[in-house]
Amino acid sequence: MNFTKKVRDILTILVASVLMAGLGFFINNTTGPKQSGQLGGPDGLSEFGVEISCPPGTIFVDLPTAIINRESACGLDLGLAKDRANIPLDEVWTLSELRFLNISSRSMLGEFPEGLRNLKHLEVLSVSYSDLTRLPTWIGELENLKYLMVDGNFLTELPSEIGDFQDLVILRASSNNLVGLPESIGGLEQLKELDVSNNKLESLPETIGKLDSASTVFLHANQLGALPDSFSNLHSLENLRIDGNPMNTIPPVVTQNAKIKTLVVGGNEFVSIPKEIGDMRNLESFAIINSGTEFIPDEIRGLSSLKSFTLDEAPVKTLPSSIGELKNLEVISVSTTEIETIPDVFSGFNNLRRVTLFNNRIGNVPESLLSLPHLEYLEIGDRYLDQDDKAFIESRLSDSVLFSWVDLSGENAPLGVSPDSSHQD
Repeated sequence: MNFTKKVRDILTILVASVLMAGLGFFINNTTGPKQSGQLGGPDGLSEFGVEISCPPGTIFVDLPTAIINRESACGLDLGLAKDRANIPLDEVWTLSELRFLNISSRSMLGEFPEGLRNLKHLEVLSVSYSDLTRLPTWIGELENLKYLMVDGNFLTELPSEIGDFQDLVILRASSNNLVGLPESIGGLEQLKELDVSNNKLESLPETIGKLDSASTVFLHANQLGALPDSFSNLHSLENLRIDGNPMNTIPPVVTQNAKIKTLVVGGNEFVSIPKEIGDMRNLESFAIINSGTEFIPDEIRGLSSLKSFTLDEAPVKTLPSSIGELKNLEVISVSTTEIETIPDVFSGFNNLRRVTLFNNRIGNVPESLLSLPHLEYLEIGDRYLDQDDKAFIESRLSDSVLFSWVDLSGENAPLGVSPDSSHQD
């Protein structure tokens, strides 16, 4: 694979994730400014988005300091400790007042540490990437848990006791070997984020519809052919990823949910966007990635709130002119498609700031796209555009626009892609 293309693929995945509205999670130590050794610094778990009421200076990043300050120790973050594999965990279990504990990236030899039963006050627990093969039934004894992270292990199931966590806000169990979820998951009445992506789920229990507080659900990279009817009961749902599943379209239980703001779909078997997509009037970010989709319906005009549109790796041949009605768009990214013409419908797009057109079949760039009043960034890379086209584009752009040109013509085209000599510009 051409290096530029490889970088593009990686960036596309990252962008699709960043575009998920509501993923701007930041750690909040609400009781005072962060100090050395506190959660939220460059060595902390800044991706977790947790709120901990620990006083300043009571979250430690090494065990000896925590032991010395045993009575005041509120949190222990060993996730990035250089010698974490050799840290004596038996000493950790004596810190009975801990509310935050991160022992991620440490081999547990398949077993969930029994000593955790002593930490009854835990609110935040991360044991990600720790070679766990199962969670014990006694995990329900940690009844104060609000945040549980067990990503990147070898779990094939979650115990039914997981539903006992009445205060759980975030459950992350991505990148395991889960083949199902327990019926008891419907008992997580306070759950706001559920991430069970990159597993082996073939179906979801109907009880998932009881997660009425869930605003973010990540189900991508599983084996889900459909979603249960009860999924329509997720009245707080705003952010949803279902890409990388063997679904051939967007299920009605998704298009009927008018509150969803961010949606990522796609997969090898995903071949159509239903007309009902136009009913999702609160949708702000829509990404179609790595799919067999050939057609974007005119009903996309109904997405009046749309701010970001991503189309990546799909055999789509045309964009509907109705895209010209999406005046709130701020970001457009179209890459690795069979599109030959971009409709010249962007006059009046006063909010459009970033445009990416990469590795398509485009012979020219519409004038209305080059004269956007608030355009900040334009990236162009197409096998049918040459240096003359580059010069023309540059002559039309404002000096304030950051212009990135990737030459994909001729011998510079990605491996496996060659310019079609019969193509007419």
